[in-house]
Amino acid sequence: GILLRGRDTLIQNNTFRMAEGWGVSFWTYLGKYPEAGPIPARVRIVENTFYGVGGTMGAIMSRYPNGEKPVARSIRGVEILGNRFIDPVTPVVDFEGVSGILISGNEVVRSKEWKSQLPTAWFMFDNCDGIRLEKNKIDDQVKGVASAVLLSRSVPKGGTGYAAKDNTFKMNGGELLKDER
Repeated sequence: GILLRGRDTLIQNNTFRMAEGWGVSFWTYLGKYPEAGPIPARVRIVENTFYGVGGTMGAIMSRYPNGEKPVARSIRGVEILGNRFIDPVTPVVDFEGVSGILISGNEVVRSKEWKSQLPTAWFMFDNCDGIRLEKNKIDDQVKGVASAVLLSRSVPKGGTGYAAKDNTFKMNGGELLKDER
């Protein structure tokens, strides 16, 4: 996968094939280790294909090392556009501490059962704001995933937190939105 620490980045037309691990991972050290590079900002992930990506982490994810919990939403301006996720093992997007997220025109297709633990949701957000989900399609033919979208308690309510429109979520069981706020 790609470990991302840059700004003004475009990741386009790639194929990720992995049974374990992530496809694209944002890492930040919250300014404690400047040698680790800049905090990711203005990132576009466009027209990639992810086959069976996941394992213990999301296909596209943000993480803070050593279990640190971000106070601020330091990763900013992420667009995930027109990607395909085929038989994912874990959430296709699992973000923590991100602000300004557009997820549009993506497709999630799952037709295989996996022996590993199923994800709680396909799109998961913890301590994020400015989340927009538009024109995405989920076709989950296998039972087991609890929801399409999971919003943790730290996602703000109202206009700045989360908005969704024109999505098509076809799931075999489970709910479309689990809102813990």
